[in-house]
Amino acid sequence: MKYLAICFLALFGYRLITNICALVRVIHYEKKYMKYLSSQNTDFSEHTDSVVQLFKAAGVSDLLIPFTKPAGFGMVAHGSTSLFANIGNLRNETVAMMHNCFSKAKGTFRHRIVETFSPLFWINCVIFLPRRILEYLGIKGDSILVKLFQLVYWIVTPFLVAFRDEVYQHVISFFR
Repeated sequence: MKYLAICFLALFGYRLITNICALVRVIHYEKKYMKYLSSQNTDFSEHTDSVVQLFKAAGVSDLLIPFTKPAGFGMVAHGSTSLFANIGNLRNETVAMMHNCFSKAKGTFRHRIVETFSPLFWINCVIFLPRRILEYLGIKGDSILVKLFQLVYWIVTPFLVAFRDEVYQHVISFFR
């Protein structure tokens, strides 16, 4: 029980600290972005990778920016490009989308900080542990494999808890 409490406190602390640090970093880069917008003398491109990494950690997906440009001979080219690849672009659409992405990232990290203190969040983590692990490994949460693992987990876990002493003795005797 002591090790379980230590493990929980370590997970709690890790989750809390990483989300606080991420929130502080998003706020920091948002201020740098605002400074970049107000003063053309600054360069924001050196922060692009860090900002994109923070957005991805917050689950903010890349958006497509539509564009139209003259192609010559009275023709125009239409297309779209990645917002994350054009963070330094000063077009109104890009700036508005960037403000939205910063807001979403801040909201996500604030939510995760508050969620860390919720007992329901931790209960949900334990109940759906296989799904979380398999999603971390890149398997979609609605796949049959995830549902199968989840079902086996729900069936086996109560038996392991009820007969933990017998299971422990069996495992110990196996290694002797």
